[in-house]
Amino acid sequence: MPRTKTKPSQQLSTRLGRNVRERRKALGLSQEALAFAAQVDAASLSRIESGRVGDRGVGLGRIARLAHALKVAPEVLLSP
Repeated sequence: MPRTKTKPSQQLSTRLGRNVRERRKALGLSQEALAFAAQVDAASLSRIESGRVGDRGVGLGRIARLAHALKVAPEVLLSP
């Protein structure tokens, strides 16, 4: 059976989730604390961290709020 390629959007979602989780843990924040600081729903943050953001993806405003709360530039959250 042929392997299916991962969509570029899924790759970005996975990368974003990994970077958010790693930075959150490095800062010693819980998901709830980061969600509050970034003004996002805790369930949404959980989906972002696991790369399960759905077809709509994550908006730029949400990425900017997460980056601000994590004290990094937004592009850091999308970097490999």
